[in-house]
Amino acid sequence: MRASNCSGLFSGRGIQWGIITLLAFVLLGCASRPGPEVLTPVAASPGVKTLQTYVATTRARESSSENVFTANRANALNFAKFTVSVPPNHKPGNLEMPTATPDPLNPCSIAWSGVYWRAVGGLGQTQTCRISGTETILSFSIVLNSGANFYTGTGTPGTGQYDALSVATHEFGHAAGLGHFADTDPSTCNPAGGRLYDNTMCGALPVRFTTWRSLELHDRHTFQAAYPY
Repeated sequence: MRASNCSGLFSGRGIQWGIITLLAFVLLGCASRPGPEVLTPVAASPGVKTLQTYVATTRARESSSENVFTANRANALNFAKFTVSVPPNHKPGNLEMPTATPDPLNPCSIAWSGVYWRAVGGLGQTQTCRISGTETILSFSIVLNSGANFYTGTGTPGTGQYDALSVATHEFGHAAGLGHFADTDPSTCNPAGGRLYDNTMCGALPVRFTTWRSLELHDRHTFQAAYPY
C-alpha cells in the first residue's frame, strides 16, 4: 500500500471481525507441540526422496475438492493422499525439525498466519502462501511499517497520522486474495469521480482517513465474488 497526502481497509463489520476471529483461532490452533514448523509447506528440493502417504480421518474436509481438513467431525470416513519429501539427512527413527527462524515476510516459511510490526516500505505489506498451481491460500503474513506515523486508537487520527485500523483492514483484504482497485475507475478510487479513495481496497490511504475501517459496497461485492459460498 502506498501513502497519499490527501486528508482523511474492509467495511461490513461481520466480515472484518470474522477474519480477525479466524486469525485468532489459527494462532491458537498451532500452539501445540512439536510446533507449527513441521507443517510448513515447502517445495521438494531436487534429488530428495518422496513418499506417498495415505490418510483416513473422521475430520470434515474444508471443501470437497481439497485435502484440507477442519476440526469438525465428518458424517463418514474421509480418505486422502499426500506427497511427503524425505530430507537428505534423514536418519531412520528420527524426526528432523527445522532450525531456521521463520520469516514473517515469507509466509511459506511458517505454518500459521500473523500480523507483525517491522520496518518495511509503504504503510504495510501482505504476503500469502498458496498451494502450488492453485488459488488456495495456506497462510499469510501482514507486516505493518513500524516506522510509520500510525494512530492506533478508535477515534480520529491527529495531524499527519495514518489510521492503523484502516491499514490493517486493507491488508486483511490482501490476505484474503484481493488486489487494489483501479485509481482510474470513477466508481471506486478516482477523486475526479467523487470517490476519494473511500473503498477499502483502493491503493492509497490519505492521512487522518478512517473510512477503510469498514467495507464499502464495492469491497463487499468483490469479496462475495471471490468467495461465492
